[in-house]
Amino acid sequence: MGDKLEILKMIEAGNLSAEEALSMIEAIDQTERIERYEEDEVKTEVEMVTGGDASSYKDFDIALIASRLNVEKSNVDDVTIEIMDSQTRELVPKPDWLIFKEEGKCISIQEHRPQTLNDLISFVKNSEQIFKQTLFINIKLPMHTVVDHADISSVSGNLSMIGLKGLDLNLKSVSGNIHLMQIKSSKISAKTTSGAVIIEDIKCAAGIYSSTSGKVKVNGEHSRIKLKNVSGNIRYDDSGDVREVIGNAVSGKIEVRVKSPERYNLKLDSISGSIDTSGFAVVEKESTGRKRVSITDRSTAYAITLGIVSGKIVLDSIV
Repeated sequence: MGDKLEILKMIEAGNLSAEEALSMIEAIDQTERIERYEEDEVKTEVEMVTGGDASSYKDFDIALIASRLNVEKSNVDDVTIEIMDSQTRELVPKPDWLIFKEEGKCISIQEHRPQTLNDLISFVKNSEQIFKQTLFINIKLPMHTVVDHADISSVSGNLSMIGLKGLDLNLKSVSGNIHLMQIKSSKISAKTTSGAVIIEDIKCAAGIYSSTSGKVKVNGEHSRIKLKNVSGNIRYDDSGDVREVIGNAVSGKIEVRVKSPERYNLKLDSISGSIDTSGFAVVEKESTGRKRVSITDRSTAYAITLGIVSGKIVLDSIV
Protein backbone atom coordinates (compact mmCIF):
# COMPACT_ATOMS: atom_id res chain seq x y z
CA MET A 1 0.00 0.00 0.00
CA GLY A 2 2.90 2.37 0.77
CA ASP A 3 4.30 2.08 -2.75
CA LYS A 4 0.89 2.81 -4.27
CA LEU A 5 0.54 5.96 -2.16
CA GLU A 6 3.99 7.02 -3.30
CA ILE A 7 2.88 6.58 -6.92
CA LEU A 8 -0.12 8.85 -6.32
CA LYS A 9 2.22 11.49 -4.90
CA MET A 10 4.42 11.21 -8.01
CA ILE A 11 1.36 11.82 -10.22
CA GLU A 12 0.47 14.93 -8.22
CA ALA A 13 4.06 16.17 -8.57
CA GLY A 14 3.97 15.62 -12.34
CA ASN A 15 6.71 12.98 -12.28
CA LEU A 16 4.48 10.21 -13.69
CA SER A 17 1.75 10.10 -16.28
CA ALA A 18 -1.55 8.41 -15.46
CA GLU A 19 -0.76 5.57 -17.88
CA GLU A 20 2.69 5.01 -16.35
CA ALA A 21 1.15 5.00 -12.88
CA LEU A 22 -1.46 2.42 -13.89
CA SER A 23 1.26 0.17 -15.29
CA MET A 24 3.28 0.53 -12.08
CA ILE A 25 0.31 -0.34 -9.87
CA GLU A 26 -0.32 -3.45 -11.97
CA ALA A 27 3.39 -4.31 -11.63
CA ILE A 28 3.23 -3.93 -7.83
CA ASP A 29 0.27 -6.30 -7.70
CA GLN A 30 2.30 -8.78 -9.77
CA THR A 31 5.37 -8.63 -7.52
CA GLU A 32 3.18 -9.05 -4.45
CA ARG A 33 1.76 -12.18 -6.04
CA ILE A 34 5.31 -13.54 -6.55
CA GLU A 35 6.16 -12.84 -2.90
CA ARG A 36 3.09 -14.79 -1.75
CA TYR A 37 4.41 -17.89 -3.55
CA GLU A 38 7.20 -18.08 -0.99
CA GLU A 39 4.60 -18.67 1.72
CA ASP A 40 1.95 -20.72 -0.06
CA GLU A 41 1.96 -24.46 -0.57
CA VAL A 42 2.00 -25.67 -4.15
CA LYS A 43 -1.33 -27.25 -5.06
CA THR A 44 -0.98 -31.05 -5.19
CA GLU A 45 -4.48 -32.45 -5.26
CA VAL A 46 -5.27 -34.29 -8.50
CA GLU A 47 -8.88 -33.76 -9.53
CA MET A 48 -10.49 -36.77 -11.15
CA VAL A 49 -12.04 -35.77 -14.44
CA THR A 50 -14.75 -37.99 -15.81
CA GLY A 51 -13.77 -39.68 -19.04
CA GLY A 52 -10.08 -38.80 -18.86
CA ASP A 53 -6.78 -39.97 -17.44
CA ALA A 54 -5.92 -37.75 -14.45
CA SER A 55 -2.20 -38.17 -15.15
CA SER A 56 -2.59 -36.23 -18.41
CA TYR A 57 -3.95 -33.11 -16.67
CA LYS A 58 -1.56 -30.32 -15.65
CA ASP A 59 -1.89 -27.12 -13.62
CA PHE A 60 0.39 -24.13 -14.19
CA ASP A 61 1.14 -21.33 -11.71
CA ILE A 62 3.59 -18.97 -13.40
CA ALA A 63 4.51 -15.48 -12.19
CA LEU A 64 7.17 -13.62 -14.18
CA ILE A 65 8.67 -10.14 -14.17
CA ALA A 66 10.41 -9.61 -17.52
CA SER A 67 10.87 -13.07 -19.02
CA ARG A 68 8.89 -14.15 -22.08
CA LEU A 69 6.89 -17.38 -22.03
CA ASN A 70 5.53 -19.80 -24.61
CA VAL A 71 3.58 -23.01 -23.92
CA GLU A 72 2.92 -25.42 -26.79
CA LYS A 73 2.08 -29.01 -27.72
CA SER A 74 5.03 -31.01 -29.01
CA ASN A 75 6.19 -34.56 -29.75
CA VAL A 76 7.79 -35.04 -26.33
CA ASP A 77 7.26 -37.82 -23.79
CA ASP A 78 7.18 -35.53 -20.75
CA VAL A 79 6.89 -31.84 -19.96
CA THR A 80 10.05 -30.15 -21.24
CA ILE A 81 11.15 -26.65 -20.19
CA GLU A 82 13.72 -24.83 -22.32
CA ILE A 83 15.45 -21.63 -21.18
CA MET A 84 16.82 -19.47 -23.97
CA ASP A 85 18.28 -16.07 -24.65
CA SER A 86 15.28 -13.97 -25.74
CA GLN A 87 17.06 -12.60 -28.81
CA THR A 88 19.35 -15.39 -30.04
CA ARG A 89 17.09 -18.27 -28.89
CA GLU A 90 20.20 -20.14 -27.76
CA LEU A 91 19.84 -22.40 -24.72
CA VAL A 92 21.24 -20.92 -21.51
CA PRO A 93 21.63 -22.24 -17.93
CA LYS A 94 18.81 -21.59 -15.48
CA PRO A 95 19.61 -18.50 -13.37
CA ASP A 96 19.23 -18.66 -9.59
CA TRP A 97 16.41 -16.10 -9.64
CA LEU A 98 14.20 -18.37 -11.78
CA ILE A 99 12.49 -20.88 -9.48
CA PHE A 100 10.92 -24.13 -10.75
CA LYS A 101 8.68 -26.41 -8.70
CA GLU A 102 6.79 -29.51 -9.76
CA GLU A 103 4.59 -31.38 -7.34
CA GLY A 104 1.79 -33.68 -8.32
CA LYS A 105 0.17 -32.27 -11.45
CA CYS A 106 1.18 -28.66 -10.67
CA ILE A 107 4.12 -26.93 -12.37
CA SER A 108 5.15 -23.64 -10.77
CA ILE A 109 7.61 -21.08 -12.19
CA GLN A 110 8.45 -17.77 -10.48
CA GLU A 111 10.88 -15.06 -11.41
CA HIS A 112 12.35 -13.83 -8.12
CA ARG A 113 14.25 -10.62 -8.74
CA PRO A 114 14.82 -7.81 -6.19
CA GLN A 115 11.95 -5.37 -6.62
CA THR A 116 11.80 -1.83 -5.21
CA LEU A 117 9.68 1.11 -6.29
CA ASN A 118 12.66 2.43 -8.26
CA ASP A 119 12.95 -0.96 -10.02
CA LEU A 120 9.30 -0.72 -11.08
CA ILE A 121 9.79 2.81 -12.39
CA SER A 122 12.69 1.50 -14.47
CA PHE A 123 10.50 -1.32 -15.86
CA VAL A 124 7.83 1.13 -16.97
CA LYS A 125 10.13 3.80 -18.42
CA ASN A 126 12.83 1.59 -19.99
CA SER A 127 10.95 -1.34 -21.52
CA GLU A 128 13.18 -1.61 -24.60
CA GLN A 129 16.34 -1.92 -22.52
CA ILE A 130 14.71 -4.48 -20.23
CA PHE A 131 13.64 -6.57 -23.23
CA LYS A 132 17.32 -7.09 -24.13
CA GLN A 133 17.97 -8.57 -20.67
CA THR A 134 15.13 -11.10 -20.60
CA LEU A 135 14.93 -14.84 -21.06
CA PHE A 136 12.60 -16.85 -23.26
CA ILE A 137 10.99 -19.79 -21.47
CA ASN A 138 9.55 -22.43 -23.81
CA ILE A 139 7.40 -25.18 -22.29
CA LYS A 140 6.70 -28.21 -24.45
CA LEU A 141 3.80 -30.47 -23.47
CA PRO A 142 3.10 -34.04 -24.66
CA MET A 143 0.34 -34.22 -27.24
CA HIS A 144 -2.14 -35.88 -24.83
CA THR A 145 -1.76 -33.22 -22.10
CA VAL A 146 -4.76 -31.15 -21.00
CA VAL A 147 -4.13 -27.91 -19.11
CA ASP A 148 -6.62 -28.18 -16.26
CA HIS A 149 -5.94 -24.74 -14.80
CA ALA A 150 -3.37 -22.12 -15.79
CA ASP A 151 -2.70 -18.92 -13.87
CA ILE A 152 0.04 -17.11 -15.82
CA SER A 153 1.17 -13.51 -15.39
CA SER A 154 4.04 -11.21 -16.32
CA VAL A 155 4.98 -7.58 -15.82
CA SER A 156 6.71 -6.82 -19.13
CA GLY A 157 7.20 -10.17 -20.87
CA ASN A 158 5.09 -11.51 -23.74
CA LEU A 159 2.93 -14.59 -23.08
CA SER A 160 1.86 -17.12 -25.74
CA MET A 161 0.15 -20.51 -26.01
CA ILE A 162 -0.09 -22.63 -29.14
CA GLY A 163 -2.12 -25.75 -29.94
CA LEU A 164 -3.29 -26.52 -26.40
CA LYS A 165 -6.42 -28.08 -24.95
CA GLY A 166 -7.50 -26.66 -21.61
CA LEU A 167 -10.29 -26.14 -19.11
CA ASP A 168 -9.51 -22.80 -17.44
CA LEU A 169 -6.77 -20.51 -18.82
CA ASN A 170 -5.98 -17.15 -17.19
CA LEU A 171 -3.26 -14.89 -18.59
CA LYS A 172 -2.33 -11.38 -17.49
CA SER A 173 0.46 -8.95 -18.40
CA VAL A 174 1.14 -5.30 -17.67
CA SER A 175 3.05 -4.17 -20.77
CA GLY A 176 3.62 -7.47 -22.61
CA ASN A 177 1.50 -8.93 -25.40
CA ILE A 178 -0.69 -12.02 -25.06
CA HIS A 179 -0.99 -14.33 -28.07
CA LEU A 180 -3.11 -17.50 -28.11
CA MET A 181 -3.42 -19.66 -31.22
CA GLN A 182 -5.28 -22.89 -31.96
CA ILE A 183 -6.54 -23.30 -28.40
CA LYS A 184 -9.54 -25.35 -27.28
CA SER A 185 -10.68 -24.46 -23.77
CA SER A 186 -13.81 -24.17 -21.65
CA LYS A 187 -12.78 -20.77 -20.27
CA ILE A 188 -10.15 -18.24 -21.32
CA SER A 189 -9.29 -14.90 -19.73
CA ALA A 190 -6.55 -12.68 -21.23
CA LYS A 191 -5.84 -9.18 -19.93
CA THR A 192 -3.10 -6.59 -20.53
CA THR A 193 -2.66 -2.97 -19.54
CA SER A 194 -0.67 -1.55 -22.46
CA GLY A 195 0.06 -4.66 -24.52
CA ALA A 196 -2.00 -6.29 -27.25
CA VAL A 197 -4.30 -9.33 -26.93
CA ILE A 198 -4.23 -11.46 -30.08
CA ILE A 199 -6.44 -14.58 -30.13
CA GLU A 200 -6.42 -16.73 -33.27
CA ASP A 201 -8.34 -19.85 -34.30
CA ILE A 202 -9.89 -20.40 -30.86
CA LYS A 203 -12.66 -22.73 -29.74
CA CYS A 204 -13.94 -21.58 -26.36
CA ALA A 205 -17.18 -21.71 -24.39
CA ALA A 206 -16.58 -18.46 -22.50
CA GLY A 207 -13.85 -15.94 -23.33
CA ILE A 208 -12.95 -12.63 -21.68
CA TYR A 209 -10.35 -10.43 -23.39
CA SER A 210 -9.29 -6.91 -22.42
CA SER A 211 -6.61 -4.25 -22.72
CA THR A 212 -6.38 -0.71 -21.47
CA SER A 213 -4.51 0.87 -24.39
CA GLY A 214 -3.44 -2.01 -26.65
CA LYS A 215 -5.50 -3.64 -29.37
CA VAL A 216 -7.76 -6.65 -28.80
CA LYS A 217 -8.15 -8.89 -31.84
CA VAL A 218 -10.00 -12.21 -31.63
CA ASN A 219 -11.14 -14.78 -34.17
CA GLY A 220 -12.56 -18.25 -33.71
CA GLU A 221 -15.57 -19.94 -32.14
CA HIS A 222 -17.14 -18.90 -28.84
CA SER A 223 -20.44 -19.51 -27.11
CA ARG A 224 -20.07 -16.29 -25.13
CA ILE A 225 -17.43 -13.57 -25.35
CA LYS A 226 -16.69 -10.35 -23.49
CA LEU A 227 -14.34 -7.69 -24.92
CA LYS A 228 -13.13 -4.54 -23.21
CA ASN A 229 -10.77 -1.69 -24.02
CA VAL A 230 -10.24 1.93 -23.07
CA SER A 231 -8.31 3.64 -25.86
CA GLY A 232 -7.39 0.78 -28.19
CA ASN A 233 -9.33 -1.02 -30.92
CA ILE A 234 -11.42 -4.19 -30.56
CA ARG A 235 -12.16 -6.63 -33.36
CA TYR A 236 -13.98 -9.96 -33.14
CA ASP A 237 -14.60 -12.30 -36.08
CA ASP A 238 -16.77 -15.27 -35.17
CA SER A 239 -16.41 -18.41 -37.27
CA GLY A 240 -18.86 -20.48 -35.21
CA ASP A 241 -22.25 -19.84 -33.64
CA VAL A 242 -21.63 -17.28 -30.91
CA ARG A 243 -24.69 -16.67 -28.74
CA GLU A 244 -23.64 -13.62 -26.75
CA VAL A 245 -21.16 -10.84 -27.55
CA ILE A 246 -20.49 -8.02 -25.08
CA GLY A 247 -18.01 -5.26 -25.95
CA ASN A 248 -17.18 -1.96 -24.28
CA ALA A 249 -14.67 0.81 -25.00
CA VAL A 250 -14.14 4.50 -24.34
CA SER A 251 -12.51 5.54 -27.60
CA GLY A 252 -11.11 3.62 -30.54
CA LYS A 253 -13.20 1.21 -32.56
CA ILE A 254 -15.30 -1.90 -31.87
CA GLU A 255 -15.79 -4.21 -34.85
CA VAL A 256 -17.89 -7.37 -34.58
CA ARG A 257 -18.50 -9.74 -37.47
CA VAL A 258 -20.80 -12.74 -37.08
CA LYS A 259 -22.80 -15.11 -39.25
CA SER A 260 -26.31 -13.78 -39.91
CA PRO A 261 -26.32 -10.54 -37.85
CA GLU A 262 -30.05 -10.22 -38.59
CA ARG A 263 -30.89 -13.00 -36.10
CA TYR A 264 -29.36 -11.22 -33.08
CA ASN A 265 -31.04 -9.00 -30.53
CA LEU A 266 -29.00 -5.79 -30.60
CA LYS A 267 -28.15 -3.18 -28.01
CA LEU A 268 -25.63 -0.75 -29.49
CA ASP A 269 -24.84 2.59 -27.85
CA SER A 270 -22.43 5.41 -28.79
CA ILE A 271 -22.47 8.63 -26.78
CA SER A 272 -20.59 10.89 -29.19
CA GLY A 273 -19.18 8.50 -31.79
CA SER A 274 -20.81 6.59 -34.65
CA ILE A 275 -22.54 3.27 -35.34
CA ASP A 276 -22.40 1.36 -38.63
CA THR A 277 -24.70 -1.68 -38.75
CA SER A 278 -24.02 -2.48 -42.43
CA GLY A 279 -27.76 -2.36 -43.10
CA PHE A 280 -28.70 -4.99 -40.50
CA ALA A 281 -30.44 -2.48 -38.21
CA VAL A 282 -31.63 1.12 -38.12
CA VAL A 283 -29.57 3.55 -36.03
CA GLU A 284 -31.53 6.01 -33.92
CA LYS A 285 -29.96 9.47 -33.58
CA GLU A 286 -30.78 11.73 -30.63
CA SER A 287 -30.54 15.52 -30.58
CA THR A 288 -27.63 15.27 -28.15
CA GLY A 289 -25.58 13.39 -30.74
CA ARG A 290 -26.03 10.02 -29.05
CA LYS A 291 -26.72 7.07 -31.33
CA ARG A 292 -28.48 3.82 -30.40
CA VAL A 293 -29.74 0.53 -31.76
CA SER A 294 -32.23 -1.43 -29.66
CA ILE A 295 -33.80 -4.63 -30.99
CA THR A 296 -35.24 -7.13 -28.52
CA ASP A 297 -37.64 -9.30 -30.55
CA ARG A 298 -35.36 -11.21 -32.92
CA SER A 299 -34.21 -14.03 -30.66
CA THR A 300 -34.32 -15.60 -27.22
CA ALA A 301 -30.83 -17.09 -27.58
CA TYR A 302 -28.65 -14.64 -29.54
CA ALA A 303 -27.62 -11.14 -28.43
CA ILE A 304 -24.95 -8.53 -29.15
CA THR A 305 -24.36 -5.65 -26.71
CA LEU A 306 -21.77 -3.01 -27.64
CA GLY A 307 -21.09 0.34 -26.01
CA ILE A 308 -18.58 3.10 -26.74
CA VAL A 309 -18.14 6.71 -25.67
CA SER A 310 -16.42 8.56 -28.51
CA GLY A 311 -15.29 5.92 -30.97
CA LYS A 312 -17.01 3.86 -33.65
CA ILE A 313 -19.08 0.65 -33.56
CA VAL A 314 -19.18 -1.58 -36.64
CA LEU A 315 -21.45 -4.62 -36.98
CA ASP A 316 -21.23 -6.77 -40.10
CA SER A 317 -21.56 -10.31 -41.40
CA ILE A 318 -18.45 -12.45 -41.61
CA VAL A 319 -17.41 -13.43 -45.13
